[in-house]
Amino acid sequence: AAGAFKRWKVALERPIRTVRAPDPGNFASSRIQFSPDGSRLVANNGRSKLSVHGWPKADLLRTIELPMRTTIDVSLSRDGRMAVATGIIRATGGVKSAASLAVKGIVPTTLAGIDLDTGEKLFEEEQKSAVRSAITSQGVTRILRKEGKMLRVTEGDDDHVIWSKTFEGQAGMEPIGAFDPQGTRLAMWVSGFLPNSPNPSLQVWDLQENRQLFIDQNAGGNISAAFFSLDSGTLVTIHTDNVLARFGQSTAEVIGTVCVRDAQSGEIKLKVDGPQAIDAAVTSDGDLLAIQFSDRHLEVWSVAESEMLFAHDLPKVES
Repeated sequence: AAGAFKRWKVALERPIRTVRAPDPGNFASSRIQFSPDGSRLVANNGRSKLSVHGWPKADLLRTIELPMRTTIDVSLSRDGRMAVATGIIRATGGVKSAASLAVKGIVPTTLAGIDLDTGEKLFEEEQKSAVRSAITSQGVTRILRKEGKMLRVTEGDDDHVIWSKTFEGQAGMEPIGAFDPQGTRLAMWVSGFLPNSPNPSLQVWDLQENRQLFIDQNAGGNISAAFFSLDSGTLVTIHTDNVLARFGQSTAEVIGTVCVRDAQSGEIKLKVDGPQAIDAAVTSDGDLLAIQFSDRHLEVWSVAESEMLFAHDLPKVES
């Protein structure tokens, strides 16, 4: 199936450019992204297609076939000329299923470096425990790995360990991890599924100084996606909560919350409740937040004013 994403001019409340791309699917916030310098827009459909667009014209530069069946994560270099994709080779039934199997170590993951100017594959290697990757401003690839109860961040060809932490009592944890664009901060939603597991927590770590910036054990709901603004100053988390599980209602209702936090202190700048949010995006300075909800409408919010600027129903895009 084909999909589309739109470039919006907020003041006019209308799209000024529509771009054809592989269908990004649900939870696409980690698969539609700008390069840190703003020169490229890259979309991945969660499977094997990667489309590369110039910006701001949004012209399609090329479509790249990745060497994997399901893509979990794509990170971009600062200049938008290189991508590192993390995924698995065999089919698993979807992106969330693939991420879960990779985190649990059931299937090996593959890391592939791609030259976005030429589409050439720079490297491909099996990484059994890799779940996320980032490219630092110096061009070094950092990898988030899960090995049993331990999370590690390694970098370089020799997999030098720059950060590690063991989470006792959380053997069933499936962390949602996100690097900032510089690869210097790591956000994690750590949840345990055992009866005596500690409370789930949202944590952000400074990898350069090896210190925890903040921890929130009352974040609420499961976090399905987390990402930073391009300037690394803002963290956005998408939460889902099944009301049936909490209140025993006869019919299930999935609700969602999108939180915008200061990435240094954890202070919540904006909290938006509504239907299940399937995607979100934030401007490079964290001032504007756009949310796509499961009932096919888009909202754009001013973070500083905690005010919705406009809402718009999204049309269906035919194949």
